[in-house]
Amino acid sequence: MPQTVSELIAGWAPFIIFLAIIVFFMRSGGVRARGPSGRTMVELYELYLEEMNRQPMALERIAQALERRGRLTDGRNVRLDPRAARDQA
Repeated sequence: MPQTVSELIAGWAPFIIFLAIIVFFMRSGGVRARGPSGRTMVELYELYLEEMNRQPMALERIAQALERRGRLTDGRNVRLDPRAARDQA
């Protein structure tokens, strides 16, 4: 039951076209694709990681400021005037 070349092409053509379409969309929408900001997904992930590394330092500074504020009010839950808090800092 040998098949002719035209029968082989006709049988495999839809599958090959389907694979070509999948490869096209994977390459155009993959990790290297550029988003609305013009950056690739890899660049966006790197920026996200940098921000995640900076966040604990910022939170630590906030905690230290709150501790200083607590010491300034002798641990009482006193609401400070924002202008006075700026002057004390």
